[in-house]
Amino acid sequence: MLKSKEDLRNFDILLAFLKGDPRVPDGIRWYFSISNKLTAIEILRKDVLEQIPKCLAEQRSIEEKGYGQGTEALILGIKYEVFLNSIYALCENLGYVAHCLLNRKLPEHFHKQKKKLLKTEGLEPTYSKILAKTTWYDEIHTMRTQSTHYLSGLITFSSVTAVGYFNMPKVEGGTPPSEIHIQNVEEHVNQIFADVLSFLSSFGNYFIGLINQENRVARFV
Repeated sequence: MLKSKEDLRNFDILLAFLKGDPRVPDGIRWYFSISNKLTAIEILRKDVLEQIPKCLAEQRSIEEKGYGQGTEALILGIKYEVFLNSIYALCENLGYVAHCLLNRKLPEHFHKQKKKLLKTEGLEPTYSKILAKTTWYDEIHTMRTQSTHYLSGLITFSSVTAVGYFNMPKVEGGTPPSEIHIQNVEEHVNQIFADVLSFLSSFGNYFIGLINQENRVARFV
C-alpha cells in the first residue's frame, strides 16, 4: 500500500513526458485519458463506499417491514461493477503505453501482454516481475468479463454490517471459471484500490527510465 503521494511521483513525471515522446502517437491525448481514468477510479471508489450504508439501511428496512424493492442494492451492484471496469480501462491504456515504449514487442492489450510475458522467459524481465504481482488484475478481468459479456452479479448480505457480491460465471463453450464470491465489498474495493496504486508506482518507477525526457512538454500547474 502506498504511504504517500510521493510514491506516485515517477508515475506523474512519466505521464508528463508521455506528451512529448514520439514513440507514443497522440501522446497528449493518452496523458489526458490516463489522468481522467485515474480520477474516475477515485470518484467511483468513493461512490461505492458511500452507497454501502444506504444499501445496509434499506436491507434493515426490508427485514423489518417484510417487503421492499432492493433499489439501493441494485445501485450498489452497478457502481461496484463500473468501478471494476474503470480499473480495467486504465490498465488497457497503460498496456498501450508499454506497447509503444517497449518498441511494440508486446501486444497492445494489457491482458495479452501479461499472458505473453509470464509465458516467455527473458522477455522484458523487469516488466514481467511487475506484472507477476498483479494477481488483482486477473480477478478484475474475470469479474469485468462476466458482468460485461454475460450476466451482472448480485449484491449479497454477509452480515448486518457488510455486503458481498456474487456472480455465477458463464462462457460460450469450455469450462467456466469458478464462481465469483466477494465476502466484503468495502474491504475488496479498498484493497483493490491500494493494489492499483502500488502497481502504478512500480509502473512509473520502471518506465520513467524508458521515456524520452529530452523533449520539452507543457506542465499544467
